[in-house]
Amino acid sequence: MVQYLQCGDLHAGFAPIRCDACGKERALAFSCKERTFCRPWAQKRAVEFGEWLCRYLLRAVPYRHLVLSIPKILRRFFRHDRTLLVELSRCAAEALLLR
Repeated sequence: MVQYLQCGDLHAGFAPIRCDACGKERALAFSCKERTFCRPWAQKRAVEFGEWLCRYLLRAVPYRHLVLSIPKILRRFFRHDRTLLVELSRCAAEALLLR
């Protein structure tokens, strides 16, 4: 069986863990360690990469992350005519600069 299909499945193997504070025991399912199709592992790698970027690569200056969305009714136009994305990017940049 492909490993990523077993990721997080207790039937494919687990490690028993116990909380030292309360004594409650749980089963922790094994991870597949695959780089593709495995969301928990991919998320862990993304967090580790982000920490590495902050620690070793990026300067200690403020950064801003923006997400711009397109109304669903307009998305089909951009899907079929990718050249419209250039103008959309220009509009987004102008809107942010006018702020």
